[in-house]
Amino acid sequence: MLLEGLELGADASGKVMFGLRRKNCFVTKLPRSACGHSEVDLQESSGISASDAFLLDELNVILDSATEAAIQAGTKYVQHALDIKSDAMAKDVFGGEPSDNAQRGIRISIGAYIQVELEFAALGATTPSRYMISRPLPYE
Repeated sequence: MLLEGLELGADASGKVMFGLRRKNCFVTKLPRSACGHSEVDLQESSGISASDAFLLDELNVILDSATEAAIQAGTKYVQHALDIKSDAMAKDVFGGEPSDNAQRGIRISIGAYIQVELEFAALGATTPSRYMISRPLPYE
């Protein structure tokens, strides 16, 4: 695994995101100053190195962007297939907070896919293992 203790979970607001399991806590976001530097010694306070903190941030950006892309592609496809001229309903359904149910399921599925890809890459294998393909998604 790319990051030891990497899990797909939810932050305090309910937004599905990646975090690291450290010292019996699920850490999703690390304290930062206005200029983006850590406000605390990450290694001392949470057991998370600066490089792991950077990778965690990057994975959550990827999850955010991939979720938005999936919603955009899916709603555009439906609108085209049903000859719908307005995207007002799509905005109503998917335009809420990332913790809303409409986005939550998509975030869980994309996050699980990201995890499988990371595990597959870490193995250096040329074909996915049966374990990775058949394991249940988080929250099932």
